Amino acid sequence: GNSKEPDDSWTAWSTPLRTPGAVASVSGRYLQIEALLAPEATLHVIRAYYLPRNQPTQIREVRLKNKDKDKKKKRPADAPPMANPIRHLTWKVDNPDGDQLRYRIHYRLEGQRRFIPMLREDQWLTSTTYAWDTRSAPDGFYQVRVTVSDEISNPAGYVLRRSALSAPLRVDNHAPRILDLQANKGQLRGRALDDLGPIFRLERSIDGRPWEVFFPDDGLLDEAEEAFEVPLDGVLPGEHLVAVRAFDAAGNLGSAQRLLTLPLN
Repeated sequence: GNSKEPDDSWTAWSTPLRTPGAVASVSGRYLQIEALLAPEATLHVIRAYYLPRNQPTQIREVRLKNKDKDKKKKRPADAPPMANPIRHLTWKVDNPDGDQLRYRIHYRLEGQRRFIPMLREDQWLTSTTYAWDTRSAPDGFYQVRVTVSDEISNPAGYVLRRSALSAPLRVDNHAPRILDLQANKGQLRGRALDDLGPIFRLERSIDGRPWEVFFPDDGLLDEAEEAFEVPLDGVLPGEHLVAVRAFDAAGNLGSAQRLLTLPLN
């Protein structure tokens, strides 16, 4: 039966077994055994062999792992992120049977229907983390699917698999570009353009002096293309080496420099 205490839902008693044999009742969670003994008989042990029902492993929370590469040095809150093409994936599992588990990982670009395997079939992944090298992947947003299988602990026909999807993950390994950099009427003009965006930070330097932060024309860093026009206050007329650099949201850095001549006002 399936209740802890026998009740009317249990099956009827089977016919007596006089020699070892299979349990004749239907499958259930609990088994009750009754033994009728002769006066001189002694019952030493009863063994019932059974195959537990294989329970599936549940997989969840497929995401990027937050890795603090240098815990001793705390970076400023407004500092650009550190660019890294290695994306560290992680996920959680609930494994009620305690089986040995194998993982398969697939990915697809946003708008793509087919998932692409990240590992060869002969590559066995048994940990709940994986370092994904994205250098060969085009920039964009990707969805990652992780499939867990208990095939290591169970024979064919009993193996169970479950999958889980990540939220869209950004892959951006290309630096933004600085375009149309020029000086005109005491203003430094140009555009910062990134294929994926958004632009995260803009800085300028005159004649090798320390970098200075500035904002784009609309005052908000929120798009893949940001135009800028900033005054060159305090810069004397004449020839100057002007550099501008831009960081995107993934930490990629792009820069440009020009030898510009500022006229007398």
